[in-house]
Amino acid sequence: MTSESGPNFCTINCEKQGKAFIFQNGEDSSTVISGLTIKNCSITSSDDDAGGILCFSSSPKIENCLFKDIVGYVIYCSSTSNPTIKSCSFINNRGTGIRCSSSSPTIEDCIFKKNIDHKEKIGQEGNSTYYKVYEGSGVFCSNSSPYIGNCIIEDNERIAIEIVQDSSPHIIDCKIKNNSQGIYINASTPTIVKCTISHNISYFISGTYYYGGGVSFRDAGGYIDKCTIYENGADYGGGIAVYESKPEISNSLIFNNYASEAGGGLFIKYHFTGGPSANISFCTIVNNAVYVRSSSPYFTNCIIWGPVLNTSSIKAVIQFSNINGGYSGSGNIDINPQFEDMDNNDYTLKSNSPCIDSGTPLDINYDLNGIYRPQGSKYDIGAYEYDKFNNI
Repeated sequence: MTSESGPNFCTINCEKQGKAFIFQNGEDSSTVISGLTIKNCSITSSDDDAGGILCFSSSPKIENCLFKDIVGYVIYCSSTSNPTIKSCSFINNRGTGIRCSSSSPTIEDCIFKKNIDHKEKIGQEGNSTYYKVYEGSGVFCSNSSPYIGNCIIEDNERIAIEIVQDSSPHIIDCKIKNNSQGIYINASTPTIVKCTISHNISYFISGTYYYGGGVSFRDAGGYIDKCTIYENGADYGGGIAVYESKPEISNSLIFNNYASEAGGGLFIKYHFTGGPSANISFCTIVNNAVYVRSSSPYFTNCIIWGPVLNTSSIKAVIQFSNINGGYSGSGNIDINPQFEDMDNNDYTLKSNSPCIDSGTPLDINYDLNGIYRPQGSKYDIGAYEYDKFNNI
């Protein structure tokens, strides 16, 4: 079904009587839903989680659609469904925009905004009422590996992207802002590249402490590369929290995050079985504390400036890094990094920076801005390689 005039001119109003489409007969990309506004759809029972569209072992193409005022999972992809969902907006729904269960959809150029929680009554026992909660999130992945590219996920009541149970999504060029948490990862290995993650806040509620306002790893691995993470908040690890996990974090700028308890920029706790808890290289971590507890992460070619690095129990292994206050390790320095314009959050290096040519070779060939490493005789320390050709 296609509307050539676009979603402003063609509307499917389900009037709270169920979902708009069910795909369960192996539909592929030749089945196209395009140019529609789909609204007022709803789940029909506590066992029926799909509010707007159900894809069951089917992979249609869904593009240029507006989904709003829908109750439940707006698009539910299950049982190896791999639809293409492109240029769609999920706004003011009561539940998650896209839920992936054992599926790997391609999600591109989409907007997820102002989606909130919905509680569905599922039973009554005496004076107790039981509810199933559909969280107001952007994307939820369970045992799934979607591609999520160039999406905006902001102002949602819950987590922007939740990744659990052996999921391996690729999250590329996304803007994640003003959610209750940016990205939550449990027992999974995502790849997160060129994303901006900011102003996501997770704080103590009803006896629960929250880890990782921007990104939270728990019993997980994965990769963060060329990301900017700033002004997020949590109880522990405002920018990034790493709990019994071993992510690799590179070429990233982490600044001005905050925590009510510990680790405004980065909080790392406990070992991951079989190796170090985290491997952090070519990162610039400024104006937010790094806290390491009972863990031994590796920091190489990093700048940690502003609040001092705090460690307890097992020590971090740090080398060829510029650490405010100093830290024992091969090639480490404690000298003003000479940022270009710290007051305006420009953390590129001036020509007189001591971080230039002070790093050690690693198999990482480009910096946060995509500039080839090294530009000089040696690698530079931090997220930015000094671009001598464009700074003459």
